[in-house]
Amino acid sequence: RELTEIPDEIPVNVTWIVLNNNLITTIGSNEFTKFTYLRLIRLNNNNISIIHKDAFVGLVNLERLYLSDNELEEAPFLQNISTLETLRLSSNTIRTFPYDALDGLNNLKYLYLDVGVLECDCS
Repeated sequence: RELTEIPDEIPVNVTWIVLNNNLITTIGSNEFTKFTYLRLIRLNNNNISIIHKDAFVGLVNLERLYLSDNELEEAPFLQNISTLETLRLSSNTIRTFPYDALDGLNNLKYLYLDVGVLECDCS
C-alpha cells in the first residue's frame, strides 16, 4: 500500500487498525476519535513525523499503540489514555520526551523506546 493518510472508509466499530508500511506523515486532530471500540493501532514503518496532541482523544478502550519505525522527533502527547498497556516508539528519531507525555497512562506495562540523545528543557 501507499496510503498517505488514514482512510475515511474504515468502519467505526473496528477494534483493530493496522496501517503498517505506508506513507502516512501526519496524524491529525481527532483522527481516531470516532473509533471508540478501538483496542489496537499499528502504524509502524510509515513516515509519521507529526502527531497532533488530540489525535487519540476519546479512545477509551485503546490497549496497544505501535508507532515504531517512523520519523517522530518528539514523543506523542498521550495523556489520559488510561487503558493503554503497550506503547512502541522504537526506531524513531525522538530527541524530546516531555515530562508529562505519559501522564494518566495508569495501566502502561510496556514501553518500547530506543533513543540516542534526549534534549532536556529542565528549566
